Amino acid sequence: MSHSTRLYFSFLLLANASYLASTEYDHDVTRYCRLCKLHTMCRYPFDDVGATCNNIDSADLEPQDADAIVHQHNEYRNVIASGEETRGKPGPQPPAKNMMELVRLTFKTTWDVELAKVARRWVIQCIPKKDECRDVDQMGVWQNVHILDVDTLESETSSFHRIPFHVQPWLDDVENFDNAEVGMVNYTEEERRPYIGVAAGKISRIGCGRAMYSVNMQEAETIGTNMTQIQKKKNATTSSSNSNNVNSITSGSSGSTSNNNNNQHLNSAAHLQRLEVLVCNYGPIDRTTPRNLYEDGMPGQCPTGFDASQRYEYLCTFVFKH
Repeated sequence: MSHSTRLYFSFLLLANASYLASTEYDHDVTRYCRLCKLHTMCRYPFDDVGATCNNIDSADLEPQDADAIVHQHNEYRNVIASGEETRGKPGPQPPAKNMMELVRLTFKTTWDVELAKVARRWVIQCIPKKDECRDVDQMGVWQNVHILDVDTLESETSSFHRIPFHVQPWLDDVENFDNAEVGMVNYTEEERRPYIGVAAGKISRIGCGRAMYSVNMQEAETIGTNMTQIQKKKNATTSSSNSNNVNSITSGSSGSTSNNNNNQHLNSAAHLQRLEVLVCNYGPIDRTTPRNLYEDGMPGQCPTGFDASQRYEYLCTFVFKH
């Protein structure tokens, strides 16, 4: 085969690969836009950081990070299912008849790759609140967002060791949950507290994204969230003798985002706040109609196709068929 012929066939292969990639991309965008015009993957079809981002570090979650997030959720779901959660407004919380373990979808990952992809796409837009739509073809999806004020940490911590600071406030939100609501929750109210995502009995999949970036506190309205609350907390911490306090906000607000001043950056670093944001998507969940949070009853009554978890005594897990 001549050199020119080899070049020709190489060109054809590259062109074909480019065409297939373009076709797959178009299909994905169309699919998400069909689900919802305000879908994160429809509004932001490219894996690029948002125009509002300032000094962003989109540190992807490592496998050990994912395992830590999943384990912390499952440990707490196990506590709920056992009936040992005494907190609430009022408490205690009733036991769960068949609460699902957040499971391994394959033997290599704890992650739902698509849920994580959507979460990552949203978090790198640097809009620290819930997105408008993140459902996927197979299921409805719940979302929790947590904002950690990194500047208030007493000393430098690794991204892995900061994970509990993000997840624990979601678990502690049970303190605001009326135990009577276990029998009927209105999932259509997106501003509902993060405990819903943590405790919903039928949820078995999770995927998260994380980013760290700087925020101009004087332009909180431009960002579209109550960032001034973080500043107030920081000021309170500065005047407090407790230097170990970690400030955070769990986002559930629904304020609009303005992009009028996207390109305005504060020159003085003294007015910039360093935030780390974790976004987690959960499914399946039906947000179209009110229903119970989970079935109240003696734990371990797993439905067909599920069995008692070997790791979490009171949870049910999907039975993989070899």
